[in-house]
Amino acid sequence: TQSTWGRQQVSIPCNSIGYAGTPTWFRIKKLANGGEEKYEVLTEDRIIKYSNGTMVIQSAHSLDAGTYRCEVSNSYGHDSITIELKVQAPPSPPLLRLKESSNSSITIEWEARDTGGSAIKGYTLYQQAPETKTMWSTHSLPSYRHEYTFANLSCGNPYLFYVTAFNEVGTGKPSKHLHVGTNGTVARKPSKQKLIEDVNSTDIGLKLSSWVNGGCPIMHFSIQIQAQQHGIVDWKQIAGWISPDTDVFVVKDLFPHTLYALKVIAYNSAGPSVMDTMVATTYNDGRAYVPVPSKTETAPIVQPQDPFFDNPVVVGLFVGCLSMGMVIFIVVGLVFYRKCNRRSYLPTEFASRAKAHI
Repeated sequence: TQSTWGRQQVSIPCNSIGYAGTPTWFRIKKLANGGEEKYEVLTEDRIIKYSNGTMVIQSAHSLDAGTYRCEVSNSYGHDSITIELKVQAPPSPPLLRLKESSNSSITIEWEARDTGGSAIKGYTLYQQAPETKTMWSTHSLPSYRHEYTFANLSCGNPYLFYVTAFNEVGTGKPSKHLHVGTNGTVARKPSKQKLIEDVNSTDIGLKLSSWVNGGCPIMHFSIQIQAQQHGIVDWKQIAGWISPDTDVFVVKDLFPHTLYALKVIAYNSAGPSVMDTMVATTYNDGRAYVPVPSKTETAPIVQPQDPFFDNPVVVGLFVGCLSMGMVIFIVVGLVFYRKCNRRSYLPTEFASRAKAHI
């Protein structure tokens, strides 16, 4: 038997007496029926075979561990030597997975794969909570443990885990990170109809018990409000911490006949759940809210209408009369023009005839 540390160079000699030619190295595989199979070891990047029979394995790792046989022969006979090679290295990364989870706990389990040629002595678990993004808490466990339950966790929160194994050689590489969360979500918002309990001219009643906790208990509520009229632009904090046991919370001292933007936030360990809605107070006499046009709104321009021109028959008669009038005007003008020209022509004609008779 020959042992070596992982990632080290190991030399396995094969000395022979007398002329035996070049020794041949084989890798032996034990069979379940007691037999064996052998495969010749070929020279490669990490394996060098010298003429004196020595085989060198560079940067040995756990996969190189096993049974090797050197065989020599000549015309007088055959001989061999068998060597068991142990390569001791840190364990390979365990296989980590989720076993089960609840609102406040997570159970993980893992499986050791390659021990590194040396018995595993224990494991180290690493946990990262959402509020500690750069810090890890650790838990050391003996080699016979292959699962662990993390208790008293925050409901509806994500967590990060990984595990390492160690033996007498050292600590192996970490497993893949496992991202898993506890059960539960943020609180589920009710409908507007369920949330608005009652409205009058100065108060709005909110039924906070209509929220569903999402599996994680609601810790508190907060309420903000903003008037959409009266020149108010800032949000007003009505209450920053309202007990989760409150059934109905009444927002008081509001303006009558006013539209409000309302923001109700329910908090649990999974985070805030925000509900935005609009609600209006009534008139003092109880009448429902009617939107009032803003002063900045411009009234629509209404063009004056003349009912006379709305009737298509009247419009047709008007156009026909107008056309006829224009025709008559043109005819009269032409007649008048021709008469004027004729009168100016007659005296000239008579004068020319008189001169001819003289």
